[in-house]
Amino acid sequence: MKYPSVDIIICTYNNEGIISECLKRIRNLNYPFRECIVVDDYSNDNTVKVIKEDFPWVKTIEKKVQTGPSESRNIAINKSNADLLLFLDSDIQVTNNFLSKLVKSTNQFENVAISGGKLLLSDGSIDAAGGGLTKLGIGFDVGHKGNRQNYSQGKDMMYIPSAAMLVNRKLIQEIGSFDDTYFYGHEDTDLCWRVNIAGFRVYYEPSAIAFHYKNKTISKMIKNVHYYGTRNRIRSLIKNHQLNTLFKYLPIYMMFSFFDILFRSYKKEKVSAWWWNMMNLRDTLQKRKGIQALRVFSDFELPFSSMGHLFKVSWRDNMAKEKLYCDRCGKRIKIGKHCNSCIGLLSKQKRDSKQLYDAAQYDTK
Repeated sequence: MKYPSVDIIICTYNNEGIISECLKRIRNLNYPFRECIVVDDYSNDNTVKVIKEDFPWVKTIEKKVQTGPSESRNIAINKSNADLLLFLDSDIQVTNNFLSKLVKSTNQFENVAISGGKLLLSDGSIDAAGGGLTKLGIGFDVGHKGNRQNYSQGKDMMYIPSAAMLVNRKLIQEIGSFDDTYFYGHEDTDLCWRVNIAGFRVYYEPSAIAFHYKNKTISKMIKNVHYYGTRNRIRSLIKNHQLNTLFKYLPIYMMFSFFDILFRSYKKEKVSAWWWNMMNLRDTLQKRKGIQALRVFSDFELPFSSMGHLFKVSWRDNMAKEKLYCDRCGKRIKIGKHCNSCIGLLSKQKRDSKQLYDAAQYDTK
């Protein structure tokens, strides 16, 4: 049997404290990947030194200026000639069959351009079971903080988090890879949105398990998160929506953003995000022209999530066929995280003593 060739790509920036565990888990994968490439975004700590000294089998690409993970991934795409590319963040730890499960589902179903598995947090709850996207361009991690038994059915999604995604290299190059201007934030929703538009599939494979030990680096750059989050979402809306959808939802987002700026923090960053889009509108419209030329599915046919999610309404309509279970007692429920009898009964002692999980516990023997 001929296996598709796979390169593993990891983007790093000042990750000397966590990169070792990520690479150790990759070494235990039961799929014969071809090469592991780390693209370092001009770190000023010992990240590159740790990799070169402790993991000589890893190929390192050192950037001379910090330009963000979007460009780092594009550098790797252009350097590789593998059939498939597995993108991982440095705070991801994979189980030993994670890659083999994703490759199997990618080969099993037609037109799959991107696939991803179930990401768990250290307490064993779900970090993301794929991703949803509203027509306002606001993405969310499906099942976040929910019971790990939930979302056990594979399905097509609007996006897969770039923290752990497998992509078909040739298809991505045809459609257009990550948008270099995004630096950080929404680069995964934008790419997967364009994949869906072009008629290819973004698939969630629940049997592929990885753990996401959320990197604290992001909390230190919260202002940039708000700036790039707003900026990139606006650009995605303009690039990717059909005109009739854009004229309907861009004004709604403008109103939403106006009140967000008026009543919430980081006003300067959000105003700057709108200004950047005004100054770069010509480039955005040029990108839009290429994206719309590849369109196969209309906005009506894409699996957008309901607007109700923005107001903390359940995405029950989007996950109607899922079997949900109470986090505490395991009883079947229709909506939420707990059954009525368990709501409010989780004591601090139970939370503090909750077992921590790691990828090794999910390895197949």
